[in-house]
Amino acid sequence: MKDIINVKKYIIIYYIIFSLILLSLPAIFINNLNDQFKIMCILPISYSVIVLFLFNVKKERIIKNKAILIILSTYFIRMYLYPIIICFKGIEIYNFNRAIDNRIIISVLLQIYEFISIAICITVIKYNKLKKIKIKEIDKLNINKIIYYIIFISIISIIIFPSILSIFRPIVFKDINSENIWKINRILAKENLNPIIYNIVGILIPIARILLTILIIIKIRKLNLNKKISRNKSIIFSIIIALNLLIFITDDRAGNIYCFIAVFLVIRKLYDLKNKVSINIIFVIMGLILLYIFFGKSNEILSSRLNAYFSGTINIGASTLMERNNIIQYLLGDILRHIPIIKGLFINLPMSNELFNMALGIDTVYNSQIIPNIGQGIFYFGYVFSPILSIILSYIGIKLWDKSENNNSIFEYFILIFSSIFFSVGSVMYYFTLTINLVLLYVGIMFIINMTSKIQIKGIGYGE
Repeated sequence: MKDIINVKKYIIIYYIIFSLILLSLPAIFINNLNDQFKIMCILPISYSVIVLFLFNVKKERIIKNKAILIILSTYFIRMYLYPIIICFKGIEIYNFNRAIDNRIIISVLLQIYEFISIAICITVIKYNKLKKIKIKEIDKLNINKIIYYIIFISIISIIIFPSILSIFRPIVFKDINSENIWKINRILAKENLNPIIYNIVGILIPIARILLTILIIIKIRKLNLNKKISRNKSIIFSIIIALNLLIFITDDRAGNIYCFIAVFLVIRKLYDLKNKVSINIIFVIMGLILLYIFFGKSNEILSSRLNAYFSGTINIGASTLMERNNIIQYLLGDILRHIPIIKGLFINLPMSNELFNMALGIDTVYNSQIIPNIGQGIFYFGYVFSPILSIILSYIGIKLWDKSENNNSIFEYFILIFSSIFFSVGSVMYYFTLTINLVLLYVGIMFIINMTSKIQIKGIGYGE
């Protein structure tokens, strides 16, 4: 029976892939693009063919290792969805450096080259043999005192410096005035507080919130196992507690979303929720989030937003215009200015992201666009070895998820999943040193705590 279900699952996936190939064909023959941009029409079919090859070789691992699905999803938006929109609506971004027009062909070829490199990486990785670890009971919690210290210091800091809470904002503002008030309060907090206090406490408080959320969820599970609360109620309460990570967020909206997903997967592990139920919940949540990202800002063009968030063809084209001078100086800037807490000491060092924004020509003041990961690879390693940074990020993301599947420590499981998501989206949505910065920022302290003490789950079997 299980084999029949798997066969049906594979047939559905093959059907989806072949549908993607068929749907991408009209873009090649029917489009509104000028000669320089017509080559973008081959990206959707290239993506589909590579995924078809990958699924033929590693279909079982693609389904089981969700990091691979995350990687393929981000490349889907960059190489399939974005080009399809461009092919039928045309280029809607007008204020970029027009020298990029002549770099579109190389940009498209680089995307295909990078994705082929990622596909090869996925096929050659040695995966761990999966063990079905299911939870029977939560034994004694050996919680490191550092966790309590972090939570205690955070609470005291909020009492002494209440303005520090301006690091948080609602995921959606009710109107523009509310957003402006928040921005003013954020600026005042930065100006009035000592920079060292602001930076350290500004890192500790979000981490304390995550730790407190996980501890409360574990406590709820213990109450359920001790028959003091029903299973269904405890699951609902746990999800409600986890939602605090989405209702009030930091500036890094994506990081908060990844954190919520990781916490939800902790709940899934604690209660051994069936894949179908948990995946449906994730899809609903991610669908709502994507709707907000794509359509929540009426004053922005969709293709422009996709190009910015997923390092589209124009941004990759811009990265090929970067002059490779003073590489050592830029390397020092990229490393030192991405180390949490001390990065402010090296504010005068140049970064490759600043050079990229100059080449792009959209925002040379605030450097609001993110250099594509492959663009940073080109800058430091040249065209031939340009995918190396993307390969490293994808490899780490896949291996961390692989390791998490055989892990029976809830705290360590959360760290592995959370880190895996960052590394998995890093090759498309971030660049290498920014990905490392975000992992250190969110997970660095947790990793230290985990090395000294783990919150253990012992026993094998289904939760009641």
